[in-house]
Amino acid sequence: MIDTIRARDTMGHLLTNLEELEPGIFCGYKYHREQPYAAFYVDTTGDIEARAETLKEFQDRVIGGRYFDAPQNLRWNSYLYFLAERERFAEEPFRRAKSVLEGDRNYARKFVVAEDELNTSLSEQERATHGRAVPSRDPVTVWRTLLAAAGLQEVMGDSDIAPLVRRIFEGNQLTDSPDSEVVRSVPTVWERLFLRSLRIQHFRSFPTIRDFEFGAVNLIRGSNGVGKTSMLEAIEYLYCGANARSRHAGAARLEGTFGAERISLVTTDSTPAAELRERNMRWYGNLDLKKSTLHESFSTFNFLNTDAAVSLSQEKDSTRLRDDLANLLVGPEAARIWGRLERVEKELLSQRPVLQERHRRFSESVRQAQERIAEARAVPRSSDELAALFNSYLVLIDWRHVPTSVSDAVDTTLNPLGKLTVLLESSAFGPEGLVDIRRSEIGERIEEVRTAIERIESFQGSHAALEKRRREHLAATEACKVLMSCAERYRLYDKSKFEGLHIDERRLRDELAELVSVLNGVDATPLLGMDDVNPTLSLAELGKSLKTRQESLERSRDASHRLLESHRQSIHRMQALQEQLHSLAGSMFADGADPHTCPLCATVFEGDELQARIAASGTTSDDPDTGRLSASLRENSEQAATLASRLSALGKLAEFSEHVLGRPQAVSLKEALEAVASKRATLDARKSQLEAVGRTLSELEPLRLTADEFALIVEKLAEAVSGAVNLPAIEALETRLEEDNERLSADLVDIDVEQTKLNASWQSFAATFKHTPLGDWQEAKQKLTKYEVALKLLSDTLSQIVPLIEERSDMTVAEMLPAFRAAQQAQLKLMEAFAREKHAVDVVTRLEGESRSAASERDTARDVLVRLQSALGAIATLKETSSLTSFTNEALVARITEIGDIFHRIHTPQEFAVQIGGDAFLRRREGTARVSLSQVSTGQRAAFALSIFLGMNLSAVTAPPIMLIDDPVAHIDDMNTLSFLDYLRDIVVAGSCQIFFATADDKLAALFSHKFSFLGDDFRTHELTRDS
Repeated sequence: MIDTIRARDTMGHLLTNLEELEPGIFCGYKYHREQPYAAFYVDTTGDIEARAETLKEFQDRVIGGRYFDAPQNLRWNSYLYFLAERERFAEEPFRRAKSVLEGDRNYARKFVVAEDELNTSLSEQERATHGRAVPSRDPVTVWRTLLAAAGLQEVMGDSDIAPLVRRIFEGNQLTDSPDSEVVRSVPTVWERLFLRSLRIQHFRSFPTIRDFEFGAVNLIRGSNGVGKTSMLEAIEYLYCGANARSRHAGAARLEGTFGAERISLVTTDSTPAAELRERNMRWYGNLDLKKSTLHESFSTFNFLNTDAAVSLSQEKDSTRLRDDLANLLVGPEAARIWGRLERVEKELLSQRPVLQERHRRFSESVRQAQERIAEARAVPRSSDELAALFNSYLVLIDWRHVPTSVSDAVDTTLNPLGKLTVLLESSAFGPEGLVDIRRSEIGERIEEVRTAIERIESFQGSHAALEKRRREHLAATEACKVLMSCAERYRLYDKSKFEGLHIDERRLRDELAELVSVLNGVDATPLLGMDDVNPTLSLAELGKSLKTRQESLERSRDASHRLLESHRQSIHRMQALQEQLHSLAGSMFADGADPHTCPLCATVFEGDELQARIAASGTTSDDPDTGRLSASLRENSEQAATLASRLSALGKLAEFSEHVLGRPQAVSLKEALEAVASKRATLDARKSQLEAVGRTLSELEPLRLTADEFALIVEKLAEAVSGAVNLPAIEALETRLEEDNERLSADLVDIDVEQTKLNASWQSFAATFKHTPLGDWQEAKQKLTKYEVALKLLSDTLSQIVPLIEERSDMTVAEMLPAFRAAQQAQLKLMEAFAREKHAVDVVTRLEGESRSAASERDTARDVLVRLQSALGAIATLKETSSLTSFTNEALVARITEIGDIFHRIHTPQEFAVQIGGDAFLRRREGTARVSLSQVSTGQRAAFALSIFLGMNLSAVTAPPIMLIDDPVAHIDDMNTLSFLDYLRDIVVAGSCQIFFATADDKLAALFSHKFSFLGDDFRTHELTRDS
């Protein structure tokens, strides 16, 4: 049994104007500033199952009248509580009835509570105040201290990971020194007051409204893109001088006033960072060293991180869920630093095997270099012995300056002697052509060669002249043969009369083409046999007559057509009337009229005669007038077609007469037809003549006679005879050609004799040249030219050698070469040995440098590995002792009572409670089973995210009393949205916080207005548009 008396006492203490509406049914109100803002109905009868069955009738009776009589804001703030014994909550029928009651949305929100929870349920708004939670440690400050001790404080900054890791490897201290010391200062007055106005002087393009007046609760509504979020971020910028999510990089100036005294605060893009860091320390206890992170702290405690809340409600991955939770509990700055710390650790771990491999590789390089140095120092020396041998050969050729050291011997130039050897070996004449020459003889030998070349050029001139005469005589002989052949073919063409036949063929084809063109399209057939036409009429008169007749026929045909159509329409109308009469008669007979009496004329008929007559009058037969008119129309059409054909033929005949006779209008039909017949006769005659010529030309085809060949023959013969081409001229040409042919043959014999004499003269000259065989005279000039060049090169080479040796007798090259070649070979061996020994020295020098460089790289890699391991150790210690998860749990533990209480209030059904334990932040109320966030619905996660933010805000006892909320109820159903708004209302009633609520949802905006309209002027709505 419910203790109604105790329940009434509880209600009496918490509600105003309490009255009992029915036995066990009570109603009371809660007031704010002497205005009721919520109505509470409490059913203490305890019969939950019965109430579920008769809920509609119960509500209409108890709440209905009061609901519609109450102020509108109370309609949206009405609550109905059903009290029940606690032990009944486990019964299945009770649970079903509870679900029915709490799921009903008519009149009021409904709650089934245990009787010992009534006091808690009715006094929830008293707990929605600031100052209950204890702030947890700031992870950023803790991490900064730990990292600074390890020289890694820059890890918390914004620099790129790769350069930061390089600085760790280089051993640089990554510690940021603070700009100035920040101490917790005394708060200013405006920080604890509500924001009353905002003027946006410079800050983004939206909202277009730049001046705002605020109350305790402020609704910002409008479609997407009108500046709702920008307005909230303008307020954030006013407090923090920066934005956490959408960073503002341009000029900014915002002015706000606070409290009834309108205390002014101006924030610009140049507001001192020290002032902002001081606020962060004063409000949130966070120590900033270089830059201000006030906006990150404000985002954690005062500005709902909608992105993290939505992500928490949607994310399925447990790791990402922990990250989103950390964003809400310890702030995005801590989450960012932790993520950055993990990326640095990952980069260091990825570099460790690289550095280890680098250390091993350079250690190996040092070992290998030392081994190769030992090998290079063991190379034997032979250069001194080879230098002495080289000097001995130089003495043999009387070298003027014998070298005194190995390096001098290597540097001694033997290039002139080397050039001499190359010249002799590469010469086309071989050493035997040059080695026997003394230096004093070279000039004489060159002169002999020049004389021989001039003699060869004379032979070439004579030979060229003979060859030219030979070519000219051969060409003339060939021309005689061609003309003789043309003369022979001409006789064949002349004998066959080919030219006349070809001319006749062309003439006949031209005449036929002309006749065909004249007669094209002329057809006199339609004009023949016209008995009704006088043939002596001119074509113009005849055309006019036929045109007149055509027009007459067209008029007659049109009249016949109209008459036929009119007749047909009359027949159709008559048939329609007959059908109507038959129908009328049938109807009259059906209605009982006498079947023997005509219903129209009253004539009496015997038997079935009347019926037979009616049936006969309804039948139609072929109408003779229709047939006659149709036949007349067809006859007119045929006559019109005949006239059209005659007019067309007459038109063509007129064109023919104009072309042939030159007077088309005056020519009579008879004259024109006779002219056509005459032209056709001429056409037939020319066709016969052309066929006869064609047959003759076909008979000549075996002789392969063509007009093109005949024209070419005539053209060639005309040039030869210098006049008309005919048989007498051809005969004279043939005689002259025979004479020319005999003369040309005799001249060719003379040319051959002269060529024989020239060849004999060359053989005699070539035999007298003793220095080198000349061979064919045609190759001799090129050979002697090369020989002359070789002689000049030999002269130049010997002139370079002579200054290097002692003055001697005039030696031949053959006497000089053997000792030189021996000296050259000895010098080559000396150079190889010297280069080998020098290479060994260079190798040792280079390897010693490489060994020192590798040792330096090895030691550097070792030092970097030590620094890397030290950094990894510091990070590992930090992660073990001060992880993001531990701070997240610590923040949740510090506020678990408030977060759990808020979660209990704003989420139904109330099947979960907040509890800390690994990844499981919830547990089922019935039992102790823990539940991770990935196992609950998106709505439950969204409510959990809102509970965290509201709990964080509740715990910020030294922060400004303000809450910025931007479209927070994604994935939350309507009932839980009402619970959330109820909680916000309780915060406002408690006077502990100023609320700014932005949404693009018209339904949610209307609901929000209903919930807070009881505040009067302390509730402000700001409608934003793109052009407002």
